[in-house]
Amino acid sequence: MFSSVKSCKKEDLILVAQEVVENVPPTAKICDLKGIILNSDEYESDPDFVKGILENAVTNRKLQEEQEFELEKIKLKQRQEFELEKLKINSEFELARMQTQSQNRGMIYQQIPETSNTKKKFTLPKLQFRQFGDDLKDWLPF
Repeated sequence: MFSSVKSCKKEDLILVAQEVVENVPPTAKICDLKGIILNSDEYESDPDFVKGILENAVTNRKLQEEQEFELEKIKLKQRQEFELEKLKINSEFELARMQTQSQNRGMIYQQIPETSNTKKKFTLPKLQFRQFGDDLKDWLPF
C-alpha cells in the first residue's frame, strides 16, 4: 500500500492514522504509524478505502504546497513591482528637484549680469615709501 503512494510524508501518515484509529501517539515515528494503519480494523476490512484516504492526504498536501508556492511568487512579484514603482517615483522626484535647482540658478545668473555691468571704482589708500639715498647702508637692514 505505501509503495504505491509516492512521496508520502509523516504528516500524511498522521492524517490517515487519525482517520483510521482515534488514538495516535504524538511521538509516533513513521514505522509506528505504518504499523498502526496496517493493523487497524479499517485496513483489514477495506484496504482500498485506507489507500484512498492516503492518496487524498498526499494530493491535498501537494495542492496546498503548490498554492503556497504560487502565493509566494505573487507576493514576490508584487514586492518587486512596488520597489520598481518606488524607484521610478524617486527618480522623477530627483529629476524635478534638479530641474528646479537649474531654473533657480538661471534666474540668479540672469540677475547677476544686470548688476555687474556697472563699473565700480575702488580707491586704495596710498602708501608712502621711504626714500633711500645712494648710500648702501640705507638699503641694507644691518
